[in-house]
Amino acid sequence: MRPQAYWIRPRDGGVIAFAGLMETWASADGSEVDTAAILTTAANRAIRPIHDRMPVVIGPEDFARWLDCKNGEPRHVKDLMQPADDRFFEAIPVSDLVNKVSNMGPDIQKPVAVADPGEGPDVSADGAQKRAADRVPRQTKTKKPPEQDKPPKDDDPDPSQMSLF
Repeated sequence: MRPQAYWIRPRDGGVIAFAGLMETWASADGSEVDTAAILTTAANRAIRPIHDRMPVVIGPEDFARWLDCKNGEPRHVKDLMQPADDRFFEAIPVSDLVNKVSNMGPDIQKPVAVADPGEGPDVSADGAQKRAADRVPRQTKTKKPPEQDKPPKDDDPDPSQMSLF
């Protein structure tokens, strides 16, 4: 059986800010590569039936602190590296049309019925999602990039060379 696709969005609407890191890496030949990453944490109870990780969400009250990379240090924002509240997101089952970049339009967001309740979140009357008792966590495989494409690893990075966004 194919994995179920979900449209995950803030339950109350609005814009989301994910914790991210951005850096420009300079190679030995002088070329530069801009790199970015979204930071993740363990999934909250609502997302856990779908995936074991989720992006770190930065609330508007913490924007200034997160973005202050000139005066702040990583330890000053460590407390933000936690899952969003269990009620922050809602997961809406959608068709696998979302899995192909050429598919566009409102149809990719149209809710669908989940065929097997063990394959997706079990949504209670109050909207809280719970893991189905018979759900087996899905294992994901990731392809490792070739070693030559990785920038050199620095054990003690210079904090002035890292940008938080």
